[in-house]
Amino acid sequence: MKKKLIEMSELYDVYQGMLTEKQRDIFDHYYNNDLTLSEIADNEDITRQAVRDAVLRSEEILRDLERRLGLCEHFRNLYESVEAILLAASEIESLNRENYFDARISKAAETIVRLAKGLTEESR
Repeated sequence: MKKKLIEMSELYDVYQGMLTEKQRDIFDHYYNNDLTLSEIADNEDITRQAVRDAVLRSEEILRDLERRLGLCEHFRNLYESVEAILLAASEIESLNRENYFDARISKAAETIVRLAKGLTEESR
């Protein structure tokens, strides 16, 4: 269930705008507020089955959007690449400190780190 929760949270973060307001509300109550189907039904004044159908339909929509567009996968790959870039920049800085003491190398490594971190901030 934890894996599904993470998957749905990631998909929701990216594609929530493609759901109706009612679907977003129900999805948010179910996944983010951890309410039961019965609690949501009571709050929304609808049947438990209607809540279940809305949750399942929202999941289907989000998964279909990911299959078609692949934005979550793209962001995952972006973050992994940025992590690798940051690790490489750290290694460059460490080698420079230990062996060369070249201010230009330090400056270049700092620039790489700043730009890489900027990439992850822009995509959020």
